Amino acid sequence: MGADLVTTEDKLKADLAAAGLAAPKLALNCIGGSQAAAIAKVLAPGGFHVTYGAMSMQPLVPPVPLLIFRDITFKGFWITGGWAKRAGPDAQRALLDRVADHYKKGHITPPEIKEFPLSRYLEALEAAQAQKKTYKAVLVPDKL
Repeated sequence: MGADLVTTEDKLKADLAAAGLAAPKLALNCIGGSQAAAIAKVLAPGGFHVTYGAMSMQPLVPPVPLLIFRDITFKGFWITGGWAKRAGPDAQRALLDRVADHYKKGHITPPEIKEFPLSRYLEALEAAQAQKKTYKAVLVPDKL
């Protein structure tokens, strides 16, 4: 599985048009909030919107016309919850191996890490809760 287009909420419609792509049938959402609504609005009729995270900590509010007139389906996915129990350990290992392989090949790049000593935990919490961030805040032991 791969993406034909990676874009931002602000450029989504323009980038889709510029790429000459048909309306997508699947949206993968790990953010929630307004970003989730933006990707739902460009889905093809009968499309699927799958949410697997809530990084913005904002609620997902599906636009009602999409549910009624465009037949968009919203679904949640929790890899360590229901799916893991249904799929079993072999399928879980296979999936994690595929993800690891994408990292090894450079198809997926991890975010930058910014370390915060434990004594600066409040600063780390503020950084982790910021709306727009380019890194992951990680707590590390204070140097002695």
